Amino acid sequence: MIWKKNVFSYIMWVLYTVLALGGLYVGAVHFCEGMPYPVLGSLIVCCSVLLLGGLALLGAHLLGKGKRKLPVLKQWQRWTIEGIILTALLITGVFLRIQGIADGVSANIYFEYAQVGIDKTIPFIPHRIVSVYLYLLHFIFLIFGNKLAAGIWLQMILQYAGILFLYAAVRKLSGIMSAAMVLLFSMTSPYMVSCALELSPGMLLLFFYGIALYLAAFFVAGMGKRIVLSLIAGLAIGAVSYLDFSGVALLSVVIVGLWMRRSSEDEKLIDRAIACILNLAATVAGFVLLSFLDVARGESGSGRILPVWANDAPRMLPFPFSGNVVYHWWDMVPLLLASLGIFSFWRDKKSEKLSVWTLFAFSLTGSYLFQMLPEATKPAMWLMLSTGILTGVSISQLGGGTSPTPAVESAKSDNLELASKDGKPVGEPGKVVTVTVRGETKQVKLLDNPLPLPKQYEHKPMDFSKKAEGAYDDYDHPVTDDDDYDI
Repeated sequence: MIWKKNVFSYIMWVLYTVLALGGLYVGAVHFCEGMPYPVLGSLIVCCSVLLLGGLALLGAHLLGKGKRKLPVLKQWQRWTIEGIILTALLITGVFLRIQGIADGVSANIYFEYAQVGIDKTIPFIPHRIVSVYLYLLHFIFLIFGNKLAAGIWLQMILQYAGILFLYAAVRKLSGIMSAAMVLLFSMTSPYMVSCALELSPGMLLLFFYGIALYLAAFFVAGMGKRIVLSLIAGLAIGAVSYLDFSGVALLSVVIVGLWMRRSSEDEKLIDRAIACILNLAATVAGFVLLSFLDVARGESGSGRILPVWANDAPRMLPFPFSGNVVYHWWDMVPLLLASLGIFSFWRDKKSEKLSVWTLFAFSLTGSYLFQMLPEATKPAMWLMLSTGILTGVSISQLGGGTSPTPAVESAKSDNLELASKDGKPVGEPGKVVTVTVRGETKQVKLLDNPLPLPKQYEHKPMDFSKKAEGAYDDYDHPVTDDDDYDI
């Protein structure tokens, strides 16, 4: 996707800078925790990372001015490399999680309340995602028995599916590099590994959240008519928002994505505005529909309440990543590297990728700080995942954006297809058109032709004022035998 840089982009950059510096501070504090001089160490880490970001921007700028360019890979080569990286990271994640199972796992309150028995019943839960999770876990125990291993494997499957949907959504909106960085941190993070080995509704929420985010990304990146896509994505966002408040952050991806998206020649702003309004209406409809279903089932009143929610009352501004959980130093790396986006934003003058994810991360961070996300859904996980997305986008922006005047390439060798109407190219010289180069859809600016275009040939039938009579139809003119020019 191509995101045009405008005034709103610079406002989002200011907001992103605040988030990135806050994340850098938190990451440096936890990174230097346990050192003899933690304050001095945190200051050194912050200054070093900011210096690294400035040097990275300078190096990318100098390399961009040079004549050396990276080789252009064919589509099958890019797919092969991406497949190898994806497979390697997924296998690494499985190995880390199986190793965690070998170290030992323990049951918790969800295992107790989801067990199958004569006198066992599912308690009433005020929070919908926890209720859905308990019913799902109860169904798994009904099939495989009251075994903790069955619940753990369910956790791993839900986490993997949610991360893959998240990977597809980020890849569609921000490219392969950003998606690969998110997958790297998700598969290797010790905190994410621990979440997969503990029964909690957070992994089910991640699964639903990943599906809704992918539908939102598919809707934002979709071309042409968006009515069906807007309704489907809106219903999914409304359903996730009803299950957990964090689903509201998905609306920021839709609104900012449609606003920032660089449109093609045949796409108008009013069309995107209508699609956005339909999406919001479908979101409200999805939320209200699930509310009516709960009322119809009679689950809004009496019932046994799960005591785990006694400590989930909203509080104000806790210190991020505080509590009884011990975080590994590798979990702090995305918080540190996200500050690179402060500098990589200026790498390209016409396009950027941060705005569509900045408001998304800000919404999740604000919900986390004000403790609007209950502990049962692993709110720190959302902060880590959104930080991982911003880190991947920040690193990918060091390579710059699309060139305003791309080099002329052979249409036959590169399989370039130009969108056309009635056999004529869409757009005029100096305007942006949509093209497909080696299977990848891009938008380029047409070059102004300094030479006059050749005039179109007009067919003119030959006609004569007189017609030959039948007596002159014989073209064999008689000549003598000594005529050397006889033909």
